[in-house]
Amino acid sequence: EFLPARERLRALDETITAVRMLWTEKETTFEGRHVRLERALCDPKPLQQLPPVWVGGEGEKVTLAIAARHADATNWQVGLDSFIHKSQVLREHCERVGRDFDTITRTHAPDCMLFDTDTDLHRWLDRTGGNVWGGEPVEEYVRDNFVGTVDKVAADVQGFVDAGCREFVLWFRDYPSTESLERFIGEVVPRISA
Repeated sequence: EFLPARERLRALDETITAVRMLWTEKETTFEGRHVRLERALCDPKPLQQLPPVWVGGEGEKVTLAIAARHADATNWQVGLDSFIHKSQVLREHCERVGRDFDTITRTHAPDCMLFDTDTDLHRWLDRTGGNVWGGEPVEEYVRDNFVGTVDKVAADVQGFVDAGCREFVLWFRDYPSTESLERFIGEVVPRISA
């Protein structure tokens, strides 16, 4: 049975709490609505640091509050304005729970594809029939993802870096080709200043 969103989020919160307890306590007893552990063991424990917990949702009331309590990183697939806004909301949740906002790595997961010209980009977009990821309008898709010329993509990346994004999870739309990946590394990355 697929739980309603509210219950899935409650289960997420409980699961992160329980897993962190398993990683750090000799025996774990936890009683939640969705997760119940009685004297549970997890051995061996992580030998170095704990595995990082990423929370990849964008919901401002609940998901970002969960991220403020538990996340080592967040992962959003949003445009720059939304990234800045969600960062501010996350900061407010962190303040409420007494967490240093800067201890959470904010990441972005855009589509990425590089083109020589805007004409080449639009030719590719025309082939999709306007049906790009999530069915969002083409203009929003181009604005919110790293698709376009090297100049456009480098400016987009720099905007996110300037807004506090520290990692990117790039979805190369020309996969299995490595052309956009190679161009990103060779032509975009050298233009970015941290």
